[in-house]
Amino acid sequence: MRKPGAALLATAAILIAGAPASAQDPFAAQASATAVYGLYTGDDESYAGPDWEMPVYSAETSALIAQWEELLPDGEVDDLNSAGWFCECQDWGPDFTVMLEPSNFEDGKPVFTVYVDSGWGDQSIQTLSMVHEGNRWLVDDLVTQSMPDGLKAELRKWIAHWDGSAPQW
Repeated sequence: MRKPGAALLATAAILIAGAPASAQDPFAAQASATAVYGLYTGDDESYAGPDWEMPVYSAETSALIAQWEELLPDGEVDDLNSAGWFCECQDWGPDFTVMLEPSNFEDGKPVFTVYVDSGWGDQSIQTLSMVHEGNRWLVDDLVTQSMPDGLKAELRKWIAHWDGSAPQW
């Protein structure tokens, strides 16, 4: 049985792999946003690494991630890499589901409310903002329960407070 949203994810895969995504097409933005969760829903098994290595981030967010990774000692676990960013979990069930709902535009960027169920009954609500770069819609920021100020703010905070051993808040 296909999971909810499978048709949208299939369409997203076609949009991402095929023709350039139009900056004016809100469906393309939503399809790209939904495809980000394909690792968890089982609709994209081509990627098996951590969320921060996924090729789905804007240039600004990618630069922050690279700076954070450069400072983080090998094997070090911190608040940012102890769980998946998009599922807010270390493990997810076979019934993982995600539903995206367009909420608004901020600074010309589409913003989605994302309802996530880990498949184990744990539910969360996230806010995902996308940006159009080149011919793709990419993740610009992600607000979750564990990152209430957003991914970019958490990365900046971590980088700014790095003292060589661990971030100190």
